[in-house]
Amino acid sequence: MIQAPEPLIRSIEKLYMDITEPLDPYVALALTNLSVKVAEMAYLMGHQDGNSSQSPNCDCPPGVCLGLGKAF
Repeated sequence: MIQAPEPLIRSIEKLYMDITEPLDPYVALALTNLSVKVAEMAYLMGHQDGNSSQSPNCDCPPGVCLGLGKAF
């Protein structure tokens, strides 16, 4: 299964732990875990969208989908 890069996860954890430091430790940990899960899901969705943009039957050059009229 595709996973978000470890540096991305660690930076999100650090950011949210710094932001939620004044809160109760359990609340801070819960918010941090929730944020990490959302980031992992967003990374996975982006990865899947990036891989499914071009079908194997497409004659478009890599990185450009003429059917969509834009670069990706």
